[in-house]
Amino acid sequence: MSEQVPNIVQFKASYKQIVHQLVQIRKQAGQTQDNMAEWIGVDRRKIISFENLKKVDLEVMLIYANNLSVDITLDYKVY
Repeated sequence: MSEQVPNIVQFKASYKQIVHQLVQIRKQAGQTQDNMAEWIGVDRRKIISFENLKKVDLEVMLIYANNLSVDITLDYKVY
């Protein structure tokens, strides 16, 4: 079980970094949280929660990135 902890910590750190970069790209593109919510088809509160890292939401992250023309590749290993 202790072997999983570093992976979880690394995942959360990477996720946080990706979200911060996506938010910067959104802002540089002149898009608002309202625009992103409309594009994704969710309530603005879900975008706020995503951007504030309230919970990990890979689906929102991938759709959000796609709407900003950002490719994200997920990789995993089975032990």
